[in-house]
Amino acid sequence: MSTLIKIFILVSIFHSCSMIEEQWNVLKDNKAKVLVFIAPDCPLCKNYTRDLKEMINDYGDSIDIYGVVPGKFYTNHEVDSFLNHYDLSLDVIYDPNFKLVRELRATITPEAYLIDENNNIRYQGLFDNWLGELGRRRQVITEFYLKDAVDSYLKGEEIMIKKTKAIGCFIE
Repeated sequence: MSTLIKIFILVSIFHSCSMIEEQWNVLKDNKAKVLVFIAPDCPLCKNYTRDLKEMINDYGDSIDIYGVVPGKFYTNHEVDSFLNHYDLSLDVIYDPNFKLVRELRATITPEAYLIDENNNIRYQGLFDNWLGELGRRRQVITEFYLKDAVDSYLKGEEIMIKKTKAIGCFIE
């Protein structure tokens, strides 16, 4: 059993806006999935809620999409409030001991991962090129890294850009 599978078994998963939900293993379904590390107080996480909603609408039938909340800093109530405020119907994985953070080497919120049905990381990094660097935003987005990776994966094509350097709030 791969380390990633073991980590997912240990992580509690809750559906948005619910305090208690049955634990389950997200890797049992043999489906591709997108994991996005989020923090309710991260300005970029707030900015990318619209993109997450679009991804859920566009790809939710083909790919499971999860928000991953690292550490113990945020309560279920804070996460639920964040999801409610942005009308974001997102399944959330709580990673209180940073096991998933360490396994994936995540360092930033929002940092996105496309993981295939065999638990291989196919893409890691930014949603798009809206941010050239922290504090500098583009007027026009010209690269849609995560969406392009998902589209290529679903079409069985090679993913051209497999990794970008995430920009945002540090995971602490």
